[in-house]
Amino acid sequence: MRRLPAFILLMCISALVLGQADKIPGDLIVQLSNSETKNMQAVDFLEAKYAAQNLHFERCISKNLNVWLCRFNPARASESSMSLLLSEENSVKVAQPNRRLQMRETFPDDLYFPDQWNLHNTGQNSGLPDADIDAPEAWDNGIYQTTVAGDTIVMAIIDDGFDLNHDDLNFFKNYSEIPDNGIDDDGNGFVDDFDGWNAYSHNGNVRLRDHGTHVSGIAGAIGNNFTGVCGVTWGGRILPVSGTEEVEATLVECYDYVLTMRKLYNESNGAKGAYVVSTNLSWGVDNGDPNDFPIWCAMYDSLGAYGVLSAGATANANYNIDEVLDMPTACASPYLITVTNTTKMDEKHPSAGYGITTIDLGAPGTSIYNTRQGNSYGFKSGTSMSTPHVTAALAYLYSIADESLISRYQNDPETVCQIFRDALLNTTDTLETLLDITVTGGRLNLHKASEYIL
Repeated sequence: MRRLPAFILLMCISALVLGQADKIPGDLIVQLSNSETKNMQAVDFLEAKYAAQNLHFERCISKNLNVWLCRFNPARASESSMSLLLSEENSVKVAQPNRRLQMRETFPDDLYFPDQWNLHNTGQNSGLPDADIDAPEAWDNGIYQTTVAGDTIVMAIIDDGFDLNHDDLNFFKNYSEIPDNGIDDDGNGFVDDFDGWNAYSHNGNVRLRDHGTHVSGIAGAIGNNFTGVCGVTWGGRILPVSGTEEVEATLVECYDYVLTMRKLYNESNGAKGAYVVSTNLSWGVDNGDPNDFPIWCAMYDSLGAYGVLSAGATANANYNIDEVLDMPTACASPYLITVTNTTKMDEKHPSAGYGITTIDLGAPGTSIYNTRQGNSYGFKSGTSMSTPHVTAALAYLYSIADESLISRYQNDPETVCQIFRDALLNTTDTLETLLDITVTGGRLNLHKASEYIL
């Protein structure tokens, strides 16, 4: 059974609405019941009978169905009354008003959504129209925070810190843990991790920082709440993990915490832990050789074995990563998706890494407006901003996947992970500036990826 959306769709969908306001004044669509040889007799008869309403059969719009577009004087009859009159004629099979159609796209009411060109680019701020990830088109498939099986989808963001009190963010809470009692209540090996984990100080007191707050908003800012901005997946649960400003050992602890939470979820049948489907790392090491970081690279395979895909940001420099290498984006794991930065003009940013074998795809990352520390909003740029688009896109795909795919994922997470990965990499929008220098040659398209999964 499908879940109800997290918002009332009728309040925010520009759908194909067949209401009174959509009727075109003076227009009717009429299907005649006569044979083709008797059509003109019927037309002449009806035009004469309703001459007072200035009825005129404009043209046949379907010869196969014998359907006509008709016009009349709307000052002399309403569309409904004219339809009713014609429906009573023996020569008329169906008579109905002609109605306007609208593109089916789901737009949130967030105050600053018009500034989010990365999600919907209309050419605002001198951008290129449609140089975006086609988010509204994808959202028309529904907005959910759970899978069809009822698992609450979680994205693990590994960063410097987070504003846990930001009104526009929805952070995961570990309700199997009692905060601040000094006891590892859920037995996961991490004491007091109610709000997440701080690998700097090895406790649950998550640092307050701006970078991680912005990254989190791109992934999952609450949508359609009349406030601020929205994320790629509206109000997606974010597991905050602090630990990117120091050394590799701290980062390994971060990934280990995420892996522990997902393993615990699987082992407890959802009673404990977190249903993490994707991780985000918007940090790295320029010119880092994977041979020097074997444990870090191995974490991606370990996470993948439990059904977790990871997204990593490449260097903020015009490096060929195939040649100069980078961490983590030169790691060879099939469970890691590597991301570079594209602009509002649908071009690779001149200061962003590339590599035909190492960098998978691009995503918007230049002048991205989203959540900032102190319950505020602002712009940031870099591959750091590109990567959470991919992290959240993965989470969104899990939310719309059908029962058979989610059931298969539970039994064979490694294989199904690759289906979700393929959904992103096989559906990109081709960009000239990414062709022949990235694996896909394209930029993320959430709508196409959604259609791939559905």
